[in-house]
Amino acid sequence: MEEAEYRKLFPLLGAEAAKNANEVLKKYYDSAKPPTPEQQEKNRLLKELREKQYSELKEYEIWMEGYSATGEHGTAQMVAKIKARNFREACHIHFFTDFLNRTEKEMRENPQLSNKDELYYDPKELMFWCMRLFDNEADARKAYG
Repeated sequence: MEEAEYRKLFPLLGAEAAKNANEVLKKYYDSAKPPTPEQQEKNRLLKELREKQYSELKEYEIWMEGYSATGEHGTAQMVAKIKARNFREACHIHFFTDFLNRTEKEMRENPQLSNKDELYYDPKELMFWCMRLFDNEADARKAYG
């Protein structure tokens, strides 16, 4: 395209800027074209891969063992049901999400809160408030019922 044609398309821009604007528009419209058969195949394979990854998610129950300390006691309880690739990931998702939600709420209610960074969850040992986490009720009830 000649300089005069660019100026007709973009009269308020200089010739070089008009040329650049035209190239951007051309790339945009070229990208809006229907995908080629190769692109369609690539998109199909990516979609299958995504579906396979998400179909591998399993729903895990997170159980916290009971406790007995300083005259108090409690039995095992189910904390959550979470979809994840494995039990450890399910615990991370639940407790980190819980921590972020709790912190946000506490900070909204009291911005000077001193314990805003307390997680209570040990991701290495899979414990919450020093109570072990399990993926089933029977194991969670072994120690304190």
